[in-house]
Formats: sequence, structure tokens, C-alpha cells
Amino acid sequence: MGLYLSDLIPKNKDATSRLSSELRGLVIGAWSGLALGVTYSVGGFFVDLLTVGLNLGTLMAFGALVGMPMISALLGFLMGKLIGLIK
Repeated sequence: MGLYLSDLIPKNKDATSRLSSELRGLVIGAWSGLALGVTYSVGGFFVDLLTVGLNLGTLMAFGALVGMPMISALLGFLMGKLIGLIK
């Protein structure tokens, strides 16, 4: 039996509202966006450091620490809203 990211978030068993799906999607989206943003920024830092040197591209890569969690949280919220409408 595998462990999924959605298993880490406690489920409200007696709630049938769409809010629980929306919040679950928001949390999963934000955490996955943060993980992807950290990976992208650290990887971009080392690639820039070892090739052409640090420049504005490095700054843009570190902007992913803020941008990717926000975008992923928004997408997760919208997916949760869609799942809530389907249920």
C-alpha cells in the first residue's frame, strides 16, 4: 500500500461541503508548488554558478520561491472547487 500526498491531510468524514475539497486542493497545491520552487531555484543557482556566472536569471530563479507556490495553490484551489462541483 503506497503513501500518497493526499493521505497526509486529515479528511473530514462527516462533511459533504465543497469547502473541504477546496481547502485540501489549496494545501496540496501550495506544498507541491513550494517543493517545485525550491528545486527550481536551487538547481538554477548551481547551473548559473557553474556556467556563465550569477546574473538576472538567478534572481528570476529565486523568484520561483514565491511564484510557484502561489500559482500551484491557485490551481489546487480551482481543482478542489471543480471536484466539489462534481461530487
